[in-house]
Amino acid sequence: MSRIARALVVMLAISLLASCLFVNVTADDGSGTKASTPVVSGDLSIISDGTTYNFHKLTASDVESYRSIMGTKDLNTDYNLQLGGFGTGLAPPSELDYEQMEGSYVLTSTSAAELTATLPSSYDLSTSGSFPAVGNQGSQGSCAAWALTYYVYGYMEAADNGWTSAKSGSTSQLMSPAWTYNRLNDYDKGSSIVANGWVIEDWGVATLATMPYAASDYTSWGNENAFREAPLHRASAATYASDYSTATIKSLVQAGKPVAFALDGYQFGTAFKDNPTGSKIISAADYSPNTPNHAQVIVGWDDSKGEDGDKGAFRVVNSWGTGWGEAGYYWVTYAAFAEMASKYVPVYMEDLKDYAPTTMAVWHFDSAPGRDTTFTLKLQNNATGATVASKTYYYRSSFSYGAVPKQAAYMAVDITEMVSSYSTTNCKFAIEFSGGASQGTISSFKVERYEGGYSAGKASQISRQSSGLPKSTTGAVTTYMAPYAKMTYSDALESSGITYSSSGSSSWVPVVHQSMNGGDAMQSGDVPDGRSSTLSATVTGPTTLQFDWRAASESADTYTCTVDGVVKATISGSTAWAHMSLSIASGSHKVDWTYTKSGSSSRYDDCAYLDKVQVGSGASGAGDTTPPTSSLSTSGTQGSSGWYISSVTASITVSDSSSISSTNYRVNGGSWQIYTGPFTVSSDGSTTVEYYSKDSVGNTEGIKSSSVRIDRQAPSTSSGVSGYTVTLSSTDTNSGVASVNYRIGSTGTWIKYTGPFVAGQAGQSPVVYYYAVDKAGNSETIRSKQIGTTDSVAPSTSASLSGTLGKNGWYVSSVNVKLSATDNLAVKTTYYRWQGSTYWSTYLTSFTTTLEGSRVLEYYSVDSIGNVEAIKLVTVKIDKVSPSTSISISGSTVTLTAVDYRSGVSSTQYRVDGGVWTTYTRPFTVVSYSVARTVEYRATDIAGNTESTKSKTISPSVQLASVDTGDRSGIAEITDLPFISDVGGGATILGLFISGLMICLGAALVIRRRD
Repeated sequence: MSRIARALVVMLAISLLASCLFVNVTADDGSGTKASTPVVSGDLSIISDGTTYNFHKLTASDVESYRSIMGTKDLNTDYNLQLGGFGTGLAPPSELDYEQMEGSYVLTSTSAAELTATLPSSYDLSTSGSFPAVGNQGSQGSCAAWALTYYVYGYMEAADNGWTSAKSGSTSQLMSPAWTYNRLNDYDKGSSIVANGWVIEDWGVATLATMPYAASDYTSWGNENAFREAPLHRASAATYASDYSTATIKSLVQAGKPVAFALDGYQFGTAFKDNPTGSKIISAADYSPNTPNHAQVIVGWDDSKGEDGDKGAFRVVNSWGTGWGEAGYYWVTYAAFAEMASKYVPVYMEDLKDYAPTTMAVWHFDSAPGRDTTFTLKLQNNATGATVASKTYYYRSSFSYGAVPKQAAYMAVDITEMVSSYSTTNCKFAIEFSGGASQGTISSFKVERYEGGYSAGKASQISRQSSGLPKSTTGAVTTYMAPYAKMTYSDALESSGITYSSSGSSSWVPVVHQSMNGGDAMQSGDVPDGRSSTLSATVTGPTTLQFDWRAASESADTYTCTVDGVVKATISGSTAWAHMSLSIASGSHKVDWTYTKSGSSSRYDDCAYLDKVQVGSGASGAGDTTPPTSSLSTSGTQGSSGWYISSVTASITVSDSSSISSTNYRVNGGSWQIYTGPFTVSSDGSTTVEYYSKDSVGNTEGIKSSSVRIDRQAPSTSSGVSGYTVTLSSTDTNSGVASVNYRIGSTGTWIKYTGPFVAGQAGQSPVVYYYAVDKAGNSETIRSKQIGTTDSVAPSTSASLSGTLGKNGWYVSSVNVKLSATDNLAVKTTYYRWQGSTYWSTYLTSFTTTLEGSRVLEYYSVDSIGNVEAIKLVTVKIDKVSPSTSISISGSTVTLTAVDYRSGVSSTQYRVDGGVWTTYTRPFTVVSYSVARTVEYRATDIAGNTESTKSKTISPSVQLASVDTGDRSGIAEITDLPFISDVGGGATILGLFISGLMICLGAALVIRRRD
């Protein structure tokens, strides 16, 4: 589902009006009168607060109309223009943005304009305490982020939360433009307005308190506080307002939705010069609709404001500080705004009011991958692994300048959209990475649930650690979290009479996947490197405090128990459960259990555990005659038949009514060792582990024994050929060979090998593929053997294009691409990609491309024995849109201007009063003194698309009758005759003809003498 379609689904689900809006542009003359093409009847209509909203699915033609208005982002262009020391940075939508638009539901019309009668003559959102204080982007190219994130959405969130200190600059009540911009820019080259909205839609926004802004920092993604706070501030959609009539913009602003738009910042100085001491106003006479480069925000209006004949103006806020304009504000007349909006469609936001996340995904990197690596969060079926819900998060993932920035070392995102599909059978969560020039290492992945509201970092449930970590960011890592009942801290700790609290950037959480007693325990919060999570209790003495605890992290991390700030015990690394008993003196004492991560990396469960906290006497173990009970658990990559196919981590867990004095183990009859934490068994074959424990009162457990079987080596198969008879022989050192399989040719059926077989006959040169699988499940890499004649010739691939062909190799329709490959033996795979793309796609069947422009398709094939064809190229040129011609008339001179955004203009033609069509090469003259003249014109592009004929009527400028020359030549009769281009005849006196006739070839005045 596309991003815009997903936004609509979210909107419908929560009964809010929200969608990305792309419709036909309408013009406004400043009086509220619009000229527009009637909107298409919507496929869907919603009535909200008395206003009707009509939706329609965008076609490819619709999308192209928007491309022609706003252009396409060039990844190699720096859009951050510097104006008087201030940055701009507005970029058009990207190619990917346009591709996502087609097929999306969009808003085609509203009845907002009908509300004009209820609108006041002036209005100003910026007087509210919820409106953000004027900000200053400095030299950074983040104008679009300041416009949409800081002002538009910042006001809406402040109003939604009842904040009244945004206007005074309280950072905890201001949305951070750095949060969205730093996810979008390429070395401070700018961003589009709508892209910032999509970041808000997916990630939410952190406040300036947790994500400060600095003009010199355009790459940071924020710390854990920012990541955890942002989901509280998520929007439903960034909404294009293509109906930018005065009434519609006023209605949006009055509804509490400031509107972001774009203009040419270079024109500020010229526009303000004519009134240097008065209001800063841009009128239509001041402004030329050039390419926009700076995003701004409409916050109100005043119908009495005006300049240069324009009546009425919008109040606008800039992001260049209070020292600019009127303390950061200025005015744009309604007529001037219509010119600006015709070049870049305005945008407003639809908020998710009172939104509270319920489910978060949190992960750490030992080494973060580049931002050209994308990630997708998934909810999957436990048994089949089928994906039941997924989401890919929006940020810039392609870079054209310098090194690719890294992702954050600690990341958290809201995955609440998956909750509707979450159940006991669908509770496998995955994070999948793809792409990227350089890989990172993911070291922790967990999922958190929040019940009864969201408080950042204070989860009510948390999943177990993902298995198989640390792991390169190739493919996916998974974790499980089946729903379980909400518990109090006392419930999880089998404790009574003690009050608990938790602090740190992430709080402790009750869990059911790890415990020493009762099937549940407490787990420390998921914190980043260098941070800690503390569980606190108040204990009154004199008494004995007893508890079970366990560390499950790397040795540099620490897990401490302190009483009144004094350390009483410390463990680290990955340990078994241990029982502790502390004497508590008289009075009230604060006990803290604190897990602190080092500043390096993550290992094991990356947390600490606490269970069965009790106070009272009897901690000495008197009367205990029962030895401890130890058990060995193993973890690793499971193979088949009880074998592991990786090194195995062995852990010993001990339970006893008294504290444990020691646990001992040995491997394969070696020396006994004191158990201090999980240990690794890495030898292939069958390894015997023996172990026992002793408690603090001397009870000793009998020796126990477990077998760990490891086979990490795949079998090895050799082949023998006699003529066309093939014999296969396979061996395996550890678990033994389970089966040998073969097939003849790359597309043949796999057959279980039972003895020698015949693979072909004389004159043929088949390839036999074969491999073996051992009893542990290790599969040998597929081997191949060619029999008979060898082949060193690569395949040959051809491309054929089909569609409606125009001229000069351009298609005027979508194009179907078919690749056909041949080879001496057999073609294995054909690959293709569009030039400029990083990754090759496997060709399966013909495909259709709708994207217009000239693009180069690269393709090649590989045969069954590995011969690789040289890359071939074919150019696909599509232009489905006719050119557009405009006319301008100055006096009697007519100028035609034709544009075409794909193949280019081939020719422009015109004719006057139904005459012969003439190829336009330069401005021409049409004289019309007493009768109206009609000029028709049209253009044809290089692809052969011809524009529908347009016409312009030129009204007569002068009505002439007769002229008295005032001399003896008498009265001249003046007639308007068409097509007089030259006048000839006899002699003249004072410019009057006295004899002869005239030749009419063009269009002029004819003067005949009347004697």
